[in-house]
Amino acid sequence: MLIKSGKYIKLINVLKDIKITKIKPKNVLIFNTIKSPTLILVIKGEAEANLNEIQSSIVEGNLISIHPGSLLRLRNSLSDDIFEYYQMTIEQYELTSILDNELKYHLQYNNLPQNGFLTEKLPHRAFMIMKELMNCFSSMEEEDRIHYLLKEFLELYFSTDTRYPSAVFSSTCAYIDEHFHEKITRTFIAEMIGYNPRYFSAFFKKQMGWNFSDYLAYVRVNKAKEYLLTSDSPLNDIAYKVGYADGSSLSKKFKSLVGMSPSDFRLKRKPERIIALQFLGDMLALGIKPIASTDEVLNDSQLLQAELNGVVDVGKVPLDELAADLIIVPTYYYYANPERIGQMEKIAPVLMVNWGNSDLLKELRFFGELLGREKQAEDWIIAFKEKVQQSKRRIEQVKKQNETVALYEFWDDQYIRIWDRTARAAYNLYDMLELAAPERVQREVLDAQNHLVIPEDRLPEYAADHMFIIACEKSGYLHRVKKTIENHPIWSSIPAVRKQQIYFLKQEEFRFCEAYALEKQLEIQVRHLLKEKED
Repeated sequence: MLIKSGKYIKLINVLKDIKITKIKPKNVLIFNTIKSPTLILVIKGEAEANLNEIQSSIVEGNLISIHPGSLLRLRNSLSDDIFEYYQMTIEQYELTSILDNELKYHLQYNNLPQNGFLTEKLPHRAFMIMKELMNCFSSMEEEDRIHYLLKEFLELYFSTDTRYPSAVFSSTCAYIDEHFHEKITRTFIAEMIGYNPRYFSAFFKKQMGWNFSDYLAYVRVNKAKEYLLTSDSPLNDIAYKVGYADGSSLSKKFKSLVGMSPSDFRLKRKPERIIALQFLGDMLALGIKPIASTDEVLNDSQLLQAELNGVVDVGKVPLDELAADLIIVPTYYYYANPERIGQMEKIAPVLMVNWGNSDLLKELRFFGELLGREKQAEDWIIAFKEKVQQSKRRIEQVKKQNETVALYEFWDDQYIRIWDRTARAAYNLYDMLELAAPERVQREVLDAQNHLVIPEDRLPEYAADHMFIIACEKSGYLHRVKKTIENHPIWSSIPAVRKQQIYFLKQEEFRFCEAYALEKQLEIQVRHLLKEKED
C-alpha cells in the first residue's frame, strides 16, 4: 500500500513494461496493438515517426506518447545509424473511494501525457530515471520506488511541454484557492506534496510563471476584491477573511498589486463598462453588454452572436482606449504570464473568477451580487426555470421511462471526453431536466465531479440511450465524426445508433454554457430529444 505521511496516494503509477529497442537502418517497426499508455524516449539516432497519420522526425531526447488504440510506424531511413529508444508502458490509477479502510482505485488517463509528440528534448535526468526504472522492474521488488520515479518522469515531461500545466501543480493551486485564508507557507505546501522546498520554488516558478508568494498574495487580494464589491465589512474584517493579520497589511499588498487602495476600489461598485474575457452569457443575462472580449471567446459563442454585435476583440484595440471600469477574467488566466495580468491591472481593476467548478445558476447569482444586479439575476433564473418545467413536460410525453442521456465530446486524438455537469450544457440535462445518466457516467463523472477521458473502444461501456455528440464544426471534425459513426464497428454495436438517438452539437455553440447561452442550448437539446426539425 502506497502511503505518505499517513495519507493514501491519490494517483498510483504502475509500470507494466520497460525495455530498450533498436531499429536497424532502412527498417520499419509498426505498433498497432497498443493496449496501455506507452512512452517512447529516443536514446540515439533519428527516425521518421507516423502516429495516427501525423508525421514527425524524432531525435535523441524526443518523446512519443501513445494512447491505446493508436497506430505508430517508426522508420529508420534518415541515417545509416541504429535508432535506439526506451519503450515504457504505464498505467495510472486514481483513488475514488475509501470505505471501511477498503481503497478503491480506477484506471484513468487524465493525468498522463496527451497522444502525440514532444519534440523538445527532455533533460538528462529523464534517461537516468529510465535506467533506474529498468533495474527496479527487473527486480520486481520496489513498487514504491517505481511509483515515485514515474511521478518524477511525468513531472519532467510536463515541465518541458509547456502546453499542459502539471497535474501536481493544478491540485496545488486548487488547494491554495480553497485554503487561502489559512496560514500557508512555501515549506508547508512543498512538504504536503512531497517536494524539497527549494526545488518546489523553482519548479512552481517554471510551471506557473509566478513566484509562490506572489501567487498566494494575488489569490488573497483577488478574494478581497470580491468582499469589497459585495459587502460593507471593515477592512480589518476582510483582511482576516483572506489571510492577512490586519487591514494595514492587506492595504499595503492590495495597493502594490492593484495600483489603488482598497477604499478606492470599493468605489468601483456597479461598474458599467466591463471587459469580460469569458462569462459573456452571464453578463447578457444581467442586462450587461460587455464592451470587449477575446476573439476566441467571441468565435466560440455562436449562439450569442446577435447579442454580442459590436463587442470589441481585445486583440484589435489597445485596452487603455476602452475606458473600462472592470476586467473580468477566468481563473485559468493564472496559468498565463503574470506580467500580462499586471499590465491589465494598470488599465482597470482585474477580477479573477472561478470557472467550471460551481452550479451555473449560483454563478449567475454571484455575478448579480458582485455587479449590483441581484434582481436581474433572480428574474432571469425564475424565467429560465419556467422554460425548464415546460420542456420537462414535453419530454415526458415522448421519452421512455428509464432511458438514459449523456454527452460526449470528440477531439482529433481518438479519445472521448465525457463532461461533468459544469461543461457543455450537461447541466441542462442532469440538473435542470433531471434526466438519468448511464450507471458508469453517473458514478465516474457526475458523482465524482470529474470530467472523464476514455479511448474510443471503451465507449460501449459508457453509452446512453440518447447520446449527444459534440465536435468542432469549423475544423471539419464534426463532419468526420458523423462519417465515423456511420461506418465504425464500435458504433454499430451501440443501441442509440440503431435507434437514431444520436444528436450532433457544434462545439462552437456549446463550448461556453453561462446563463444566456444555457437557455439557448436548452432549446437545442430539447428539440433533439423531441426529434423536431430546426426552424
